[in-house]
Amino acid sequence: MINNYRQIKGFFVSSTLSLVRTPTAWIFGFVFPLLFVVGFGFLNTPSINSINVGWVEGNSTDASIQIKAYLNRSDLIILTEDKEQDLLKLLSAGDLDAVVKLENTTILVYSNANRPENVNFLKQNLDQINAELTLQSLGIQDTQYQISEQVLNAREVRYIDFVLPGIIGYSIMSGAVFGVAFGFLTLRKNMVLKRIFVAPARKTNFLLGQTLSRLIYILLQNLAVITLAAVVFGYSPRNGWTAYPEIIVVMSLGILVFLSIGYLIAGIAKTEESASPLANLVVFPQLILSGTFFPVTNLPTWIATFAGLLPLTYLNQALRAVSLEGYHLWNIEVAAAMAVMLGWTLLCFGVGSKALSVVD
Repeated sequence: MINNYRQIKGFFVSSTLSLVRTPTAWIFGFVFPLLFVVGFGFLNTPSINSINVGWVEGNSTDASIQIKAYLNRSDLIILTEDKEQDLLKLLSAGDLDAVVKLENTTILVYSNANRPENVNFLKQNLDQINAELTLQSLGIQDTQYQISEQVLNAREVRYIDFVLPGIIGYSIMSGAVFGVAFGFLTLRKNMVLKRIFVAPARKTNFLLGQTLSRLIYILLQNLAVITLAAVVFGYSPRNGWTAYPEIIVVMSLGILVFLSIGYLIAGIAKTEESASPLANLVVFPQLILSGTFFPVTNLPTWIATFAGLLPLTYLNQALRAVSLEGYHLWNIEVAAAMAVMLGWTLLCFGVGSKALSVVD
């Protein structure tokens, strides 16, 4: 037991020192994510170029049908019909720009105080609809609707709040995959890996030491990126500082996922020339398709279906669910995403460790 501990500690220390001295580990794991955060933090572009409006269900009068039809006619307005209580929760969370309710001759608008431009566009549309309805004979001719607005201080969701979890996911993926794949190839090229595997030291201890070292190193890098976003751009999870332990758990599982994929690539590839295309094939499609910079739902259906198979998609979903929505780890959405990531980890680590055990 003591000998195993010493072996793991030795491999952990040597791996950590190697990571600290490796420029590529800093570039992929810290510099690139830092540049993304700074760039998108100052850009602060809305994640969705549309106006999200909730429509309170239950009113089936001709006028209600007509108003809904007019609102749906706008290319910018996305209408969501649901119960008033559920829609107001979405509005308070910052997921809607406004909620519209028809009460007799009053069009009641609950508006998001943080989206004045979107709300003004909606009110202009309602004014136009009101004018057109007044000229028509729907059994309510000569009836002028009164538009009443109630402003709510809903939570403001900025683009940096949306994109930061995606940047963290990309940082974890690139740092783990490239770091392990090329790091192990260097050890193989210098015959270090072969000497370790034929030595009395257990291969399991070597992999545990390497995994713990890289997990802590990548985790600290990304916590530094999150700290910068919090200090410079005011980033804060939905549940405040109490959410960070859960974010760290999700990040740690994400690191294990991509470390295991890195081990798999390192076991399959024999040279850097063969490892490079494999690593890029893993990283760059997921960077584009897994919701790093925009929602996966914005993709065509068949591409979104493919994206639903990728581990980074689930890492981004879990991070955003905890950060943006305030969900806990036991929430079904977070738990399901983490279960898929765990499955990827066990599969790739199992296959990758066997591939590494037969290296030349």
